Amino acid sequence: VDAVIDYRSVRFEDKVKDADVVLNAVDAETGARSVGVVKKGGMLVSIVGPPPAEPCEKAGIRCAITGPVNGQMLGQVVELADAGKFRISVDKTLPLADAAKAWEESRAGHVRGKIILEIAPEST
Repeated sequence: VDAVIDYRSVRFEDKVKDADVVLNAVDAETGARSVGVVKKGGMLVSIVGPPPAEPCEKAGIRCAITGPVNGQMLGQVVELADAGKFRISVDKTLPLADAAKAWEESRAGHVRGKIILEIAPEST
């Protein structure tokens, strides 16, 4: 990560320009807003529905949809992470029993990064 953007107070498109690749994992509106931050010849990939075809074409970028997340895709993401291609900011790790607490914290918008729910190994 080169810079952290607090999406609650700053629109990412006001800070990000000329990105090689953008992965939209949020919604259609975010996908539409992302077109303007991808450099000509770059790519916008969405896992939450098709990117807007006409704006992509006008911007000179490639747009693709990967479809729903599945086990095969997650394996590829793990490979990229293991290769150091990207990093995920983890705010905290909680036991699975605290899933409701994790959900409440996430929805409240006070989390900086992801909350990991840890499943305890079974006792033998």
